[in-house]
Amino acid sequence: MLGTPEEGVHRERFGGWLAEADRLVFLAVDDDGSVVGLADLCLLARPNFTTDQAWIRLESAHWRTRAHAFYLREGYTDSGKSFDKLLADVDWPPRPGRG
Repeated sequence: MLGTPEEGVHRERFGGWLAEADRLVFLAVDDDGSVVGLADLCLLARPNFTTDQAWIRLESAHWRTRAHAFYLREGYTDSGKSFDKLLADVDWPPRPGRG
């Protein structure tokens, strides 16, 4: 979103998200300082559990088969299925090369 007309909106939303005490962002940085990975964490009080849960999202579009093979190779399990219904007129999910 950098360099787009929406950059300011995204910066404001991200800053507000980080201001919450129960939210964290972790960056993986290469030797040259380039960001090569990001994980966000949110602590949630769920009504069906007695303790907070830490949620770290790992989302991958269905067309990212090489990424899926990587996750499986690294010991992740394919444990979920997602159904989406957008309530706005946006192009989702992102297509290859678009985010």
